[in-house]
Amino acid sequence: MSAVSPEHCAVGISDFDNSEVLRGRPYGGCAIFWRSSLSFKISTVVTNSRRVCAVLLESESVKLLCICVYMPYEADMSSVNEFQFQLSLIDSLLDKHSDCHILLGGDFNVDFRRNSSNTVLLNDYCTENSLFPVIRHNCSYVDYTHQHSMKYFSCIDHFVVSENLYQNAIKEQFVLHDVDNTSDHEPLCRTFKLSVLQLKMSSLEYKPRPSWSRANAQCITDYKETLRVKLNNIAVSKDVLLCSNVMCCNNNHMTVSIDMLIR
Repeated sequence: MSAVSPEHCAVGISDFDNSEVLRGRPYGGCAIFWRSSLSFKISTVVTNSRRVCAVLLESESVKLLCICVYMPYEADMSSVNEFQFQLSLIDSLLDKHSDCHILLGGDFNVDFRRNSSNTVLLNDYCTENSLFPVIRHNCSYVDYTHQHSMKYFSCIDHFVVSENLYQNAIKEQFVLHDVDNTSDHEPLCRTFKLSVLQLKMSSLEYKPRPSWSRANAQCITDYKETLRVKLNNIAVSKDVLLCSNVMCCNNNHMTVSIDMLIR
């Protein structure tokens, strides 16, 4: 790390493995940097993912789990499944650190203004886990975080935080537009106003839920059988079967909705 900055430490992962021969600037991966002078005990958290890295910051009064992500772009059903799988890995981290405040950030490849399968997945995941996208905070001033040839703009980079941080610690969030930045992503900046009294953790109630990262072949087989049985038990009226006035829908949305319903 001293080659970059002698005053910082870092942990990072790449979406590429060593079997690939690369030329030029590769894409994919994420990292977390922090000042080595921070008065926290800082430890790396194993994620078993090429798209997620994490560190745990601990003091006598505050525990903060910082997670950085590089989520897949929604191109087809396979990428939607990969997005859901990475969420399940993050879910495992939250279960293991239920006594921590959560700071989750990175390139989600999701614009909350768009009606896509991954947007639905991320919105539902945040709701289920009491997580809040900072872009919805009244102290957030974000026009765009990603641009393509300065013609197409989107907000696909986000910070998502646990409820206590969202309610009590967000000071501001903004995008740094710098002409010297050669990336198509703009730096997303967020500042906290931390108060130990405000951030005191309340007791959390554990809510069991599926963790797909831990599912083995038998679990997946059982899930498919349960899905088949429940779908077969849905009573469809004769009028519905004979109806010819049908609205077309996106297959990805249909598949994800049924999947989430059964779970």
